Amino acid sequence: MSDNTVTLVLDGRVPLGEFAKGVQAFYELVSALSAEVAHGHVNWILDDLQYSSAIATAIGEGPSADVERAVIAYADVGRTLESNSPLKYGQRVQKASRKIVDIGVERVRFETAKTDALISLASGLAVADAIPSLQLVRGRKPAFGGIKGRIQTLSSRGGLRFTLYDIHQDKAVSCYFEEGKQETLRDLWGHMAIVEGLVFRDPVNGRPLAIREVRVITPLPEPAGRRDYEQARGAAPSLSGVTAEEAIRKIRDAQ
Repeated sequence: MSDNTVTLVLDGRVPLGEFAKGVQAFYELVSALSAEVAHGHVNWILDDLQYSSAIATAIGEGPSADVERAVIAYADVGRTLESNSPLKYGQRVQKASRKIVDIGVERVRFETAKTDALISLASGLAVADAIPSLQLVRGRKPAFGGIKGRIQTLSSRGGLRFTLYDIHQDKAVSCYFEEGKQETLRDLWGHMAIVEGLVFRDPVNGRPLAIREVRVITPLPEPAGRRDYEQARGAAPSLSGVTAEEAIRKIRDAQ
């Protein structure tokens, strides 16, 4: 699998200003990593921006070996922060990483096509090589399974990632598939489906975060038919505390 994307996820209640800070720090981090580990120039293009779920994905353009080095380094930074260990990179990388862990959200996630790193944040972080006030999050082992939801974002730049909105919790799940399946997936954009593969879950609440090694995508029929709405009496999800986009998606996908 080509590994040319990096993703930053802000978890919890995310103020718009903090999301803006996160995207800027994300750009600074991948740029600094590219300058430090790549032999040639890597240009990072915004590939996916999910503001309702506070997700930003960038795809690297440049020599494949250089892009891969930068992606591996990004994953390494995430794992280092997750384990609360000292960063082994230069000042630019450390400064950008510092900005990310200073964002006023509950948790952040570093994600690539092969790895996840989940960092729980705390207020009043001290500036140090390692960050004592970070709370270690112990991950669960992934397991093969299937998640039902609606397929949304598909990359138009050769990436091997798409976003599935979990029907039960209406949260974005990153899905990674094999080279050569792009055309099949384009026909499924916007449709309900069950995506099966290696499921990585949140170690705190069990919510699916990513599906890797996607093996099967089973399309599902859309809710249709006259007076079907009558069967949903009393089953409408609570819409308190959600954005207009999330409310529309909840009502549309309710079954």
